[in-house]
Amino acid sequence: MSLADRYEQVRQATRMLCEPLEIEDHIPQPTVDVSPPKWNIAHTTWFFEEVILKNFVDGYEVFDPNFGFLFNSYYNSIGERTRRDNRGDLSRPTVKHVLEYRKYVDERMSALLKGDVPEDLRKLVVLGLNHEQQHQELFLTDLKYTFSVNPLFPVYREDFAIEESAESGAATFVEIEGGIHKIGFEGDGFCFDNELSRHKVYFDDLAICNRLVTNAEFIEFIDAGGYREHSLWHSEGWDRINNNSIESPLYWHQRDDDWHHFSLPDCESCRLMLRFVTFLFTKLQRLLNGEAADCRPSSNGRSRAANLTGAGVGSGQIQPICHIPAFRKRPEQSANTTVNL
Repeated sequence: MSLADRYEQVRQATRMLCEPLEIEDHIPQPTVDVSPPKWNIAHTTWFFEEVILKNFVDGYEVFDPNFGFLFNSYYNSIGERTRRDNRGDLSRPTVKHVLEYRKYVDERMSALLKGDVPEDLRKLVVLGLNHEQQHQELFLTDLKYTFSVNPLFPVYREDFAIEESAESGAATFVEIEGGIHKIGFEGDGFCFDNELSRHKVYFDDLAICNRLVTNAEFIEFIDAGGYREHSLWHSEGWDRINNNSIESPLYWHQRDDDWHHFSLPDCESCRLMLRFVTFLFTKLQRLLNGEAADCRPSSNGRSRAANLTGAGVGSGQIQPICHIPAFRKRPEQSANTTVNL
């Protein structure tokens, strides 16, 4: 596939994400951690105009001189920007005007990529496309939060069935030998600069469960008073649940003594054996058979034990799906050295 075709493919994927939305859906920003769809689709367009077109097209005329301030994010070297918590305050430019901006930039990028593409330009375009795919995921996770605080629980796409994975069998813990290990990107493909350079880290021996916690097990945690027991939480998590009166995971709602989970397709009853996917500050102690897993965060996405994938181009997914690699036991243990999940 040519770079021009790849550019069109990625940009078309963003347009498809917008198709189920009404104009009013593009603007709300219920919390500082969420950006409106209008801002996301304008920001990725701004990258191509600011970083590529202005530098590789002689006499390039920007679409709107104000957009540099409105849609920059954290590129400090480029200039000032709208405050992050003010992105949803902007009724203007209109959604229509932002879509015209995308069309304007796409036409000029397509013309640029039809000719010879020098290596420095190619690298920037590849960076911009990966940046856009990153914002496709943000588009959906931000939208999910925005829809979740609406008491009507809007449906993003009615024709969508989420791919979800169920667990089976008893949970056991696999011992993993500590020592010096390498983390960071290695290979010839694309990576962001914060995935470099590959380096050595040390961690102690640990034990990790051979499967994820299920919804049923997390409901047991709630029913047993897990949100009221400080010993199960790190300090930051304990402060958060108390300061915000949190009694259940984000997107979980209790109706008639039944737990429901909000997702972009619907708000349905929690299926008990599905993998529980969320972000917590808990130590996750005593969740499974009174045991404790050593659940430490990694320094970058290349070294996580479980990979969350979602709305990247071609996945067809509109919320995170968890895939777990096999864990190797210590050599002195059973000859069955892998745990197949």
